[in-house]
Amino acid sequence: MFFYFCDMSKAYHTIICFFIALSAWSQNDSLRVARLLDSALLVPERSSTFLSQVKQIELNNQSKPSVLSDVLALKVKFELRRGNFKQAKQIIQQALSKFKGNKAYEATFISLKGSVLASEREFQQAISFYQQALRIYDGLKMEREAAYVKNNIANVFFNLNDFESAYTYANTSFATVYQLKDTSYYPQIAAILSISEAKTKRFSSALNHAKLAVSAGEQFRNPLAIILGKYALGDVYAQQNKWQKAKTEYEQVVSMTQQLRLVQYESFGRIGLLTVAIAQKQYNEAILQGEKALELSRMLGQKNADYTIFQQLSIAYHAIGNDSKAYSYLNQANQAFRSYNSIENKKAIQELLTKYETEKKERALSQKDLELSRAILWIVALLFVLSSLIALIFWIRKRNESRLLQLKMETISKENDAFIEGEQRERERIAADIHDGIASSLTGLALKIQQTATAPDVTMISEQIQQIRNEVRLVSKNILPFNLQSEGWNTAFQRVIDTVQSTQFQFYFLPDYTEQRLNNQKGMVLYRILQELVQNTLKHAEATECELLITEENDELLIQYSDNGKGVSDLAIQQGNGWQSIRLRVAALNGTLTFPQNPLGGFKIDIRIK
Repeated sequence: MFFYFCDMSKAYHTIICFFIALSAWSQNDSLRVARLLDSALLVPERSSTFLSQVKQIELNNQSKPSVLSDVLALKVKFELRRGNFKQAKQIIQQALSKFKGNKAYEATFISLKGSVLASEREFQQAISFYQQALRIYDGLKMEREAAYVKNNIANVFFNLNDFESAYTYANTSFATVYQLKDTSYYPQIAAILSISEAKTKRFSSALNHAKLAVSAGEQFRNPLAIILGKYALGDVYAQQNKWQKAKTEYEQVVSMTQQLRLVQYESFGRIGLLTVAIAQKQYNEAILQGEKALELSRMLGQKNADYTIFQQLSIAYHAIGNDSKAYSYLNQANQAFRSYNSIENKKAIQELLTKYETEKKERALSQKDLELSRAILWIVALLFVLSSLIALIFWIRKRNESRLLQLKMETISKENDAFIEGEQRERERIAADIHDGIASSLTGLALKIQQTATAPDVTMISEQIQQIRNEVRLVSKNILPFNLQSEGWNTAFQRVIDTVQSTQFQFYFLPDYTEQRLNNQKGMVLYRILQELVQNTLKHAEATECELLITEENDELLIQYSDNGKGVSDLAIQQGNGWQSIRLRVAALNGTLTFPQNPLGGFKIDIRIK
């Protein structure tokens, strides 16, 4: 019984190739061609009429690639079923020339070339062509079509009795078409998977897939799926020695194929009944079913199942005592077995498939590496853009802050300029009032006293008034010194110093800078600061010596003022009006001031201006 189940699977190669080649049967002309070619097989005496009509349909669809592809594929299958392999190859070559450059159509006929070679038992070459088709389908991401090719590869392993490999490819094919919800083909492929599972003792799964094929066939009105599903059920029961159940399923296969005139599948049911009859020792029934199956197989050119029929008929004829026929069939069975079952075939095909799978994995890894490299490149680009945007935002923010700071400094500078200008104008007004008002009145009063008074102390009063007038004029001049820049800033500074210089108070002035660095604004501000510092020293410091040093350092003017008095507290510096005035004046020049420790005691201040 083992040999039947090993060899019966060969018939499925023809079945699956028939499915795969006709994936575009949604078009009416394709359906007409399929019916005409079936009729040509079933009614040989009228085949020329049917083939003539097929030829006309082919000519009418020369400009319709999809229909023409279906028609040529159907013709290839027709020639395969007749056993006319040479004509099938010619049609395939015609199609490859016609569809050159269209990868999808090319792959269809490359796969059919593999089917022709498999029918010729050239399994290694068949696998090679199947691999070519797979490469194209994988490249085009046509998962459904690639799944059909894998099912063809599974059938090659059926032919080689390598059922474990057949199961692997059938399972992969079914998983794809089922996931894609390919209701046209997953029920049939489920049946093929069920047979491979039965032969590898996966009975539970085999039964489920066979029942799925039947139920899905009924749901989607696919009679072929029902036929194959029932045949798969018969195979599952036969593997479990449940012969009566197997017989029932095989009989239903024969009945349905006769009703639908699907003669090519009737032989499968009869081969099943042949095997059941042998198992139940009903040898005359076995001979009846076997001879009918052999007749159908030869009529349809289906030589794949011949080994099983020969082997089973040999057993039946031997059992009834017809050893001559038993020997003849046994000899034919051995010849059929040797023609396509060899360890070398299996090994070579496994090596081909292993090489293909390795190449496929390497391509997948290369593709993943490429996608990863592209992803990394995109990430780097995005990071660069993001970094650039962040840098731009920070630059704009920094520029705005710089502009705001510049505007703030300009505003402060303008405010300081306005302050200095306002102070200067106020000084001008006060000085004018003193000079033109008080000083003039005192002069007039002195003249009047000299003219009218006769008292002996007139001279003394006049001198006192004159002294007061001179002091008022000096105050007016200090408030508003004229032409300081023209007479020289050092001269102006020295004049301030001369007003306080005495034997009790020594003032040392050490200028070491270029006077042209001081414009009128800067010079006037330093002049006022010097006045303020001198007044603070005289009023509060109780000092006997004072020193003013003006030098150039790091492109800045450094003004150092110090005395040997009792110094100034931090509180006085923070709260004193005079010190606040000095701070404002230094800020007006964008300068800085510090109060370093005086090594000789007393007070010290350093002022730096650009």
